[in-house]
Amino acid sequence: MLPTRAAHTQCTHGQAVDRTGETRHPQDAVPAMSTARSDRVYEWWLQETTKFDYFVLGAALALVGYITSTLKPESIETGPALLQGGSLVAILASAIGGFKRIEASLSTLQANHRKLHALEGAGNLLRATEGPGPYLNNETGDFVTRDQAIQRAKELKTLAKQIDEVGAKWADRAKRRYTFRNRALLFGLGGLAAAWLWRATGF
Repeated sequence: MLPTRAAHTQCTHGQAVDRTGETRHPQDAVPAMSTARSDRVYEWWLQETTKFDYFVLGAALALVGYITSTLKPESIETGPALLQGGSLVAILASAIGGFKRIEASLSTLQANHRKLHALEGAGNLLRATEGPGPYLNNETGDFVTRDQAIQRAKELKTLAKQIDEVGAKWADRAKRRYTFRNRALLFGLGGLAAAWLWRATGF
C-alpha cells in the first residue's frame, strides 16, 4: 500500500499550513526525517508483507476446499480420516485467523495515518504562529488568531496520542493473529501429512 496524501488546511500571512498524512506500519517508529531510500524500502516491505498475508489466506482456503472435497463423512471414525478431519478444523481456524490478521493490519494502518495527519497538522500550525497574525484559513475563510492556532495544535497532539493508543492495540492484535494463523496452518499441514503417511503405510 502506497503512502497517501490527506486533505490540507492552508493559512496565509506568509505562512502555509499543510496537513498531510502517510500510512505507516504499527511496529515501526516514525523517524523525525525520512529519506527517499528508506521510504522505498518501507514501501517494498509493506507491499511484500501484504502479498504474503493474502497468499497464506488463499492457500488455507484452497486446502479447506481440497479436504472437504476428498473427506468422506462415513469414514470419519477411521484413523486417517479422523486425522484429516482434525486438519480441516485447524486449517479453517488458520483461514479465519488470516482474515482477522488482515483486518487488524488495515485498522492499524488507518490509525497511523490519522495519527501522522494530526501530528503534522499540529507542527505546521505551530510553525505558522512564528509569523505575525491573524492567519486566514483559505478553506473556511475564517481568521485564526495565534492563541487559537496554538490551542488547535494542542488538541491535535492530544488526538494523536489517543489514536496512537488505539493503533497500538490493533498492532498487538495483528501480531497475535499472525502467530495463531501460522501455527494453525502448520498444525493442519502436519496432520494432512500424517494422514497421508498413515494410508500409504497401512498402519
